[in-house]
This record gives sequence, structure tokens and C-alpha cells, in this order.
Amino acid sequence: LIAATLLLTYDDEEQAYWTFVSIIKNMLPDDWFTSSLQGSMIEQAVIGDLVESLLPEVAAHLQDLGVELSAITFGWILSLFANCLPIETLLRIWDCFMVKGRDVSGSRARNDSWLIALQVIPCTVIAILKLGEQGILGCDNVGELFEYLNTITERLWTADKLVLVCHQDPGRSELMKYRSCRSSLRVVSHRQSWIDGGKSTWKRSQTDDDGHFS
Repeated sequence: LIAATLLLTYDDEEQAYWTFVSIIKNMLPDDWFTSSLQGSMIEQAVIGDLVESLLPEVAAHLQDLGVELSAITFGWILSLFANCLPIETLLRIWDCFMVKGRDVSGSRARNDSWLIALQVIPCTVIAILKLGEQGILGCDNVGELFEYLNTITERLWTADKLVLVCHQDPGRSELMKYRSCRSSLRVVSHRQSWIDGGKSTWKRSQTDDDGHFS
């Protein structure tokens, strides 16, 4: 969806291609689109914590309905909102995303660059949910909830309103919480990957050529 949107946006295919490369290589974690989706799953976990902190009534209502937040927002973040926002609004959000990434000075590590750019994603998720908070709380069942969410995202034609809410300062404490939480989850995830890799290696070492344990 990201590549398709860029091809529709740019007249020059080469420019669309290099913009796509820049987004993937410079503004997203290396593991965002891997087979494990580790980077995007970490982001989803962090967003879950932020929603519980900043929009506790929404988080509680989703729990009451038996709806995982990831069922709503994972597609949003994986596609950088290309699957839900009107093109005019989407491009404004992408502008913010790219500007945040470019604002990082050349002396700082690439990890800082994508982390700063990536903050646009949870801010946008929170902004969408905040704008639709009353409607979400008014939904009595899962079907009604998803129908409402599809409607509000498809009708976010006024980019200014979303960007304004998106850029409201959540406070230094929440920003530090985002960075700390993401770093902690990344360490845990990498540690688990290392453990799983060690288990696989051990199992292979215990198996003979016929596929049976020795």
C-alpha cells in the first residue's frame, strides 16, 4: 500500500522508488517488514500502553467489548495509515513523518532518527481515537465499533484537525515513556529471538540425518 500510494502520488516512478527506499531504510526499524514483523509488533505493544494511559475509557470499553486494540490499529501502523486515511490527510501525516526523520542532525545515530520519526505513528493513532472517542464509547457491539471506525477514518478529509490533535504535546513524561517502553520491549524481543535461535540450533544438533533424535 505504501509503494502503491507513492506511485499514485509522484509522476516520476524513480522519485517514488527512492522515497519508498528512504522510508524503509531511514525512517523505520530494520525489522518493521521482516517475516516476524517484530518492529511493528513492538510498536503496537507500545501504542497499547499509551492508549491505556492517555485514553483509559477507550481502552476499558474495548476490553468490555472483547476487542484487542491490535485488531483495530495494527493495519494502520503497518501501512503507515495508507489503508484507512483519505489521500490528502495521509500525505499530510507522511509529511510530518518525513520531516521528523530529517530534523535529526547528521551527528546522531540512525537509531535516533527512526525513533524520532516513528513517534508520529503513535501520535496519529492516539489522535484518531481521541477524535472518535465519544463515538467509540457509544458502540454497543463489535460490528458497530468497526463500522464506526471505518467511517471516521474514511471521512477524515480535514487534515488540519487531525494534524492539530496529533501534534498536541502529550508531555515530556509520555514522550520519555514511549522511548523507554519501546527500548525495553525491543531488548526483550531480541533476547527471546536469541533464545529461540539457540533452541533450534540445539534441536538440529540432536537430530541425525534421518530426522530422528540421536
